[in-house]
Amino acid sequence: MACTSLAAGEGPSQVYLMLSAINSARPQEMQLSSGTVQLLAAHFAALENWYPIFVEFPSLDENSIKRFVDTVDRLNGMGNLVLRANVMGAFQAELGYGRFWRGSGRFPMSN
Repeated sequence: MACTSLAAGEGPSQVYLMLSAINSARPQEMQLSSGTVQLLAAHFAALENWYPIFVEFPSLDENSIKRFVDTVDRLNGMGNLVLRANVMGAFQAELGYGRFWRGSGRFPMSN
């Protein structure tokens, strides 16, 4: 039986594993650039729960990923907490609808 003392969390290994998962789902010609990898790594602590979307939708280009990170940064920067919660809820709902429709097969995305 093997055992490890590596704890799950936000360490470099978790960042590496998530970025590797994102890249492995993408075609060779759409692999993440070093700039996008650095952007995603820098925002890992705040956005790690969102990153599986990039695995699920590998056809998203780098500009879409960068716009996503920028949008979440803007939402998180909203000073009015009630408004931020409402806008973030609507944002999450929109992403959920996209995932639902893709999963239903009605709107297949090319990979």
